[in-house]
Amino acid sequence: MLAHFHGLASTTGLVFFAILGNHGVTLFFVLSGFVLTHRYEKRNVNPRNDCRESSESFGWRNYAAARFARIVPVYWLSLIVTLIAYLFSGFNISLGEHPEGALKTSLGFAVNWLALQAWIPDASIQEFWNSPGWSISAEFFFYTCFPWLIRVRFLDGSMKSFFFVLLFFVLLLLVYLGILALTGQVTSSLLGYGVRMPLLGLLPFIFGILLCRRQHQYSPAFLHPSTKITFSLIAIFVITWFQADWLSTISPFSSAIWRSMLAQQLIFVPLLTTLIAALAQDRGVYKNLLASPPLVYLGNSSYAMYLFHWLPLCYLIHYFGPGGLSWGHTFLFILGIIVMSMGIYRWFEAPMNTWLFKAASNR
Repeated sequence: MLAHFHGLASTTGLVFFAILGNHGVTLFFVLSGFVLTHRYEKRNVNPRNDCRESSESFGWRNYAAARFARIVPVYWLSLIVTLIAYLFSGFNISLGEHPEGALKTSLGFAVNWLALQAWIPDASIQEFWNSPGWSISAEFFFYTCFPWLIRVRFLDGSMKSFFFVLLFFVLLLLVYLGILALTGQVTSSLLGYGVRMPLLGLLPFIFGILLCRRQHQYSPAFLHPSTKITFSLIAIFVITWFQADWLSTISPFSSAIWRSMLAQQLIFVPLLTTLIAALAQDRGVYKNLLASPPLVYLGNSSYAMYLFHWLPLCYLIHYFGPGGLSWGHTFLFILGIIVMSMGIYRWFEAPMNTWLFKAASNR
């Protein structure tokens, strides 16, 4: 949330935290691929030889029901709450670009309801209703691809598979940037669309799949997991610090965006994958910390927090203006959103997930 709320606080010099927060979505995509592979792939299957067996044993209906129950209820609730807020307070509270006319506004809501907005190169479609929802649109695409991806024999978790997957997506990004350059469309809006494009975002998700398979087949490296976690965190913080300082010197803004896109693929996706690998292997202080009941509950509530922080931020910036609050007051509002999200998880998300999954499984 600091990536978004830093625009509300009056304190300067903390752009670093905004850039650091942007890596959270990439981290989630890697973790998503890792967790799904761990959950649904047979442990005794070698991906190099038995991908078809792994897919044929896949519980398609239960998989679809679990993904729907996990993602959709809170996502739809956030859109309904946003719609009600806009009807009572007016559309001008939105931080996103406003659609032109009632038809486009309604169409944008329908596209967001179906979680297709990340495919539409229009800021008013992607950002007006609930800007963080673009990642849910991308995640639905990843979930659709997952049953096919676990059948791909080449994605076996070897270092060769990591290298060629990274090479493929870097080339894909360069093709996209090349098309924009050749057509004279190197604009912030189209580059921003590239940042959110589900096809390009598939890289960290596939890295999560590869990581899980590598964990099952290969022995851990010589470094202790806790040491790897510490080094990975230091590297992420230090590189992000230099990135924030470097990007502030680049003009125009569009040049900073495409450089950040390349850095994300070449540097941060591998770094975040290394971090998750070490966390999965760790049996020490980091594991105990993350397994503590308060952090587990916060983790369970984080999805609601992610989707429901945008509307309060819209209200706060609308009434106080950018930079209108101190960081102390901003953190108090963030704390309130965390408490609200815990309530949404406890009284809506968890029971709704359980009910929907049971209803779908009993059919």
